[in-house]
Order: sequence, then C-alpha cells, then structure tokens
Amino acid sequence: MRRHDRNRGKGAALRTGFQMATGDFVAIQDADLEYSPMELPNLLIPLVKGEADVVFGSRFLSCAPRRVLNFWHSMGNAFLTFVSNMFSDLNLTDMETCYKVFRRDVIQDIEIRENGFGVEPELVAWLARKRLRIYEMGISYYGRTYAEGKKIRFRDGLRALYCIFHYNAPTAPLPVQFIIYLLIGGFSAVFNLLVFLALLSGTMSPTISSAAAYGLAAALNYTLCVFFLFRHKARWSSVLELILYVVVVGLVGIFDVWTTGSLLFLGIAPWLSKSIASMLGLALNFIGRRYCVFPEQGAGPWRPQLDPHRKLESIGEFAKSGPVDSLLEIKIGDPIGSDPAKNCDIRSTAIQSLYSVQAESFFQGQVPADFHPPRGNRQADYGETSSDSP
Repeated sequence: MRRHDRNRGKGAALRTGFQMATGDFVAIQDADLEYSPMELPNLLIPLVKGEADVVFGSRFLSCAPRRVLNFWHSMGNAFLTFVSNMFSDLNLTDMETCYKVFRRDVIQDIEIRENGFGVEPELVAWLARKRLRIYEMGISYYGRTYAEGKKIRFRDGLRALYCIFHYNAPTAPLPVQFIIYLLIGGFSAVFNLLVFLALLSGTMSPTISSAAAYGLAAALNYTLCVFFLFRHKARWSSVLELILYVVVVGLVGIFDVWTTGSLLFLGIAPWLSKSIASMLGLALNFIGRRYCVFPEQGAGPWRPQLDPHRKLESIGEFAKSGPVDSLLEIKIGDPIGSDPAKNCDIRSTAIQSLYSVQAESFFQGQVPADFHPPRGNRQADYGETSSDSP
C-alpha cells in the first residue's frame, strides 16, 4: 500500500500507482464506489482476448442501473466529451469515466503530467496519439451528490477544457488546428491593429508603427500558440526553433509592412490597410508555424486488429499462463474494506482474490454466453469510504 504524505490529487495518485504496477492489466477504481468493482471482468474480456489495448467503461452506453442526478453536470460532461472527440478524432461517449482498463505496458509508456482531475482528458489525448485499440463497454453508475461528498467542481471542468486543448491540439486534425489558430491569430491581429493605431497617433511614421506593432503581436502570438496549440520543441531544439520563428516572423513581417504601405499609397484608410495585411498574414503565419517552426509528426494509422486466427479462443487459455492475481491491478488511494472475503478489499499493488468464486470459474474456462457479474454497488456492500480520490 502506497500513500502520499498529503493529498496530491487524482493524477498524482494514478502516476504513483501506474509506476508500481506489475500485473498484465491495470484498472482505475475510485474509492467512493460510484463504479462497481464487480463489473471489471466485463471490461477485461476484450483485453484478455487480444482485441483491445484499452477499455473504457461508459456510463452512457449501458442498460444497467444509472443514478439520475444533475442535468447541467451531465451537459458539462457531454460537452467535454464532444470537444475531446473533436480534437482526438475519437468517438467516445464518456471521456471523463473513471473506469479505464489498460494493458500495463501501454499505461507505463505514458508520462502523466496532470496532478488533478485533468488527468482524464490527458490520458485520452495520449491514447489517441498512440493510435491504440480503444473499446467502450457499458457500466452501471451510482453517482453521489455534493452533499454525499462529490468533489468535482466547475474549476475542474475549466481545467479539463484546457487539458483537451493543450494535450490534443499539437496532433489534432488540420481543420481543428486552423480554427484554433484563427482565434489566436484573430486576437493577435486585433492587438496588432490597436498598437499600430496607438503608435501612428503619435510621432512615429506608418512604416515604423507597422513594424513595431507587428513585432509585439508576433510575441503575443507565439506565447498563445505554445500555450494552447503547438508543442514547444516539437522537433527542433529551443535555439533552432527560435531562429526559425524569427525567420518566419521576419518574412511575414516584411510582407505585412509592404502590404500595409502599398494599400496606404493607394489611398486606402489606415485601419483598413492594416486589417487586410493582418488577415493575409494570418494564413501565412499559420502555415509557417505549423510546418516550419512547430512541425509535429502525425499520429499515423490506428493499430490494426489482430488476425482472428491469432486471437485467443478463450480466457481460460490465457489464464493458464499465470495465476489469476497477476491479471489485474487496481489503483486506489485507500482500501475499500478490511475483510477481503466480505468487503472485496482491494489493495493498491495487486488485486486480492477478487470475486473469490466468480474469478475461479471465469478465468479457468470458457466465458458463458450469459455471463453477467453482479452489479450491486452500495457502499454498505463493500464498506464505507471517505475519499473521493483514486
């Protein structure tokens, strides 16, 4: 059992747990029991059969019991899932689900950076980038109210939205990247225009005003791109990246100054001249940043399914290679109960005889066509918990 000296958040707990994992598969189990551990065998089936690298348990695909709670909370969940799918090019129904079950080699190959609830969209981003075989299966959900101890807040939703941008945008589909850059570039262009007009109203000439405004706007643009869109040092070192950025800025800057001066010479109003030059420079800046300054290798094709003839014919065949206890690891912050026989006591390093009777028959033979694990999830069934962190 590994405990942090203080509560560092869900992401930090998962990072520690994943590093300690030694089994073939690793599952995430929140200690508040909104999700039933008895449903984990269902999620294991595609992994054990070699069909999946990751399985998500979706609260919105299941015919199993699902507690009805806050409307706006569910709308926020749907919105975050939609935005995540748009960036990652997945079609998940429940991005924020706790139940994510991985092959151990897959999850240990991911370096988790988020310490809080932002770990959920971060994990989805990394999994999508690696083009792994991701499956979803329906699960039951026994949600808690805030009065019962639920800890997710509006600020966590904002953090999740930022994480979707930050971890997905560098490899997002090109149209999505361009839309983001339109927002960044549009904001920078407005800043460019305001600075230009402010300098022009003083003693500076149009040429100097245009160049100074462009330089300041370029610095702002770079900061926003690294923060929201592109990955710093995507391919080049910091020095080479800076040199390339200055070259791109310089070339587009020359174009901006020339275009602005030419339009002014033709008698077009200063604000309109600068606006036209900024719009043209917007497209050139995106091309230069995307393909020269921050070139990101594409995610590539999705990992193919195994040849059907190579798939394991039964879960029992896989189980013969080792003990049941080595098949699954569950990472939580606190043990769910004290009596493994009665309370399904799950430790942070290895599962302790989970489903004592069900597991024996489940892993030693063919999975029955009508197999359905118990779906009870009341805290009284497993022991009271006081933590909302994993």
